[in-house]
Amino acid sequence: HFVEKVNEWVDYQTKQKMRISWNEIKLDLPKHKMIPEHLIYSLDSFYMGENSWHYELYGQDIIYYWNNLMPQNNEPLAVKLLTTTCYNSSNSIEVLKPFLQIANRTDFDFSHYCSYVFACCFFMEKKDIRLLASEILYEKIGSRSFPIEQMSAVFAYLISNNYGVFGRFADAVLSIKDSSPLHNQALFLLLDGVLSNWTLGEKLPTNFKKFIENYYDLATKLNLKPSEKTLIFLKTLEETASLKKLIKLLVC
Repeated sequence: HFVEKVNEWVDYQTKQKMRISWNEIKLDLPKHKMIPEHLIYSLDSFYMGENSWHYELYGQDIIYYWNNLMPQNNEPLAVKLLTTTCYNSSNSIEVLKPFLQIANRTDFDFSHYCSYVFACCFFMEKKDIRLLASEILYEKIGSRSFPIEQMSAVFAYLISNNYGVFGRFADAVLSIKDSSPLHNQALFLLLDGVLSNWTLGEKLPTNFKKFIENYYDLATKLNLKPSEKTLIFLKTLEETASLKKLIKLLVC
């Protein structure tokens, strides 16, 4: 779930009280339990609160190492990344790159927390992480192994909770547009899924119009219509001046 973080201070020039707030991902984890150390996967712990050096993220190789301990179950690794790296989108660090490389493997499972880490990469401040995530998205769609319905719901959840800059996500996913008919069809379904699961806040994010314009362009090229849930969402925006003409074309 998300929690609001607040930072308050007094401007030394104006003497006015300043305040900024942002949302961070929060996971409630179980307390640490002792596990027999003769089991190889119990030699590394993903519980929070440990102070030993081997519980920290040191270099990209540690991600490959933890993955090799339990390649059939990446959920503990994903939880570790969510709590130490992906809790907000401005904390992007290099350890997300090896995770994305692991995600590009044919045996990668888009399980619950792995899906969230993958989705968070599209919002990260560092552009090279977003570009790599786009490349993996392209590859996964090409191999027909990307869970569109599942991931569109995760993307929508992050957007609805103001996880990161919407424009970063939009640019990253739209970069695969017009790569091939297959990619266009998958991208339309992904954008439609995001819109259908979107919980609208007080105002629309920057670059939303560009997002809808690309959605309409894909719908026109592919001769596809918005889903019922997306139509309901779009109709709530019919009175938005900058979108009125575009929404009318989509809902007619």
